Amino acid sequence: MGGIVAAVEDGSIAAELGLRAGDEVIAIDGHPLRDLIDYRFHSSESEIEMLVRRATGEVLFEIEKDWSEDLGLHFTCPVFDGVRECNNRCVFCFVDQVAPGMRESVRIHDDDYRLSFLAGNFVTLTNLGEDDLRRIVEWRLSPLYVSVHATDPKARARLLRSPHHEAGLRNLRHLADAGIDFHCQIVLCPGINDGSVLESTVRELAALHPRVLSVGVVPVGLTAFRQGLAFLRPVGPTEARHALEVIDRLQRELYPALGTRFAFAADELYIQAGREFPDLEEYEELPQVENGIGLCRPFFDELGAVLGRLDGVRGPRAIVTGTAAAPLFREALGALPSGAVEVIAVENRYLGPSVTVAGLMAGQDILAALERTGWHCRPGSILIPAVALNHEELFIDSVSLAQVRERTLASIHVTTTPEDVGAALRARLEEA
Repeated sequence: MGGIVAAVEDGSIAAELGLRAGDEVIAIDGHPLRDLIDYRFHSSESEIEMLVRRATGEVLFEIEKDWSEDLGLHFTCPVFDGVRECNNRCVFCFVDQVAPGMRESVRIHDDDYRLSFLAGNFVTLTNLGEDDLRRIVEWRLSPLYVSVHATDPKARARLLRSPHHEAGLRNLRHLADAGIDFHCQIVLCPGINDGSVLESTVRELAALHPRVLSVGVVPVGLTAFRQGLAFLRPVGPTEARHALEVIDRLQRELYPALGTRFAFAADELYIQAGREFPDLEEYEELPQVENGIGLCRPFFDELGAVLGRLDGVRGPRAIVTGTAAAPLFREALGALPSGAVEVIAVENRYLGPSVTVAGLMAGQDILAALERTGWHCRPGSILIPAVALNHEELFIDSVSLAQVRERTLASIHVTTTPEDVGAALRARLEEA
């Protein structure tokens, strides 16, 4: 058991020692390494002994450094002993709805508290043992990100479909009492945990404030691949409006008492309901922006400012996005000359039309949209959001960015920020 080195930073201590990709760091000062948390903790001393396994055998390195100095190692996975998998059978589980060819990384039923601490992954806390609880408390692994979904026992049992469903709340309360902080999530499933169940869940979590820092409410994601799975209603405009009414009411009540609005709704709910996004200050510190809560307001506010500074668009341009964000881009681009930039809304035929977010666009659907609009054979530049790609530049269906480039005459820009969008619109074609 140890961490497999993926890369070594140039000029780092590890590079000076001759460590290289493929080496396995198995212990520091005699402590076996289970994960990146162990590695960071034990490598923080000024004098350490690091045991490394290579194809030629084991090597012990004696290292002197400043206590805060990083060794310069990057690992293939942040957990070295295998990702801990989920012991629930959640009725809405996205992994159970995967399509053929989907990226391998989204096929894992992960529920690992270490990835919650290290990467902000949402976990249920239903699979923790006493050693896990002790480690979280003693090492102050905080904040954690927890999927609660419902505190009502019947609704919770129906959602998680697990004999361990009560353990998650019990562990959350135990860790909160011990001073661990949380950001919580509710995946909204109409007819199960909306309405009064949603309200009571937020109230019970608010009773744990300030240990529970925020609650995010996101709509259930349903793909076209639910054969043999329980029926679930999607969140439509009516359900979204009702959920926002509950959240608005709770925010007005909780803000004077807690000093925070506490419960925040996903951008998707505002889009579905046909409502304007709240002002940026109403999202406070954007505690769940990585959960799709508060992404759109600052992005499109900044994009409007960037577009206002443009001195023109050089050459034909197209912006590719999901069907949810397409109207927002069209509105933001309204200040530019008509026809200067085309917004291409990509219908998700791979996962199903109810999946509307840009982050789940399939490469094959992007190519189909480009062919439908003629952009596959036009000179110019096409802007694709980075959120649709993983670190290997693969879309959700495992089609690569390189494959899209090969089948497109136009240049491809991958954009992350409004400034990226502005730069891509300003760029000369030969710079693309």
